[in-house]
Amino acid sequence: MSRKKLGFVAFVATGVGLILSTILKEIDFFMLLPIAAIAGLFYVGLVEHYKELLK
Repeated sequence: MSRKKLGFVAFVATGVGLILSTILKEIDFFMLLPIAAIAGLFYVGLVEHYKELLK
């Protein structure tokens, strides 16, 4: 596995872990809305980064 792919996997694992741990700690619905928005932006960024990684 190349270093770039390994770095991408580490970035994904870190981001997903942080988002999940934040969601599990937050009970308030109004706090979950901004977290969901950030998670959506994180996903969009991952897709774009993955497309560049494949080039």
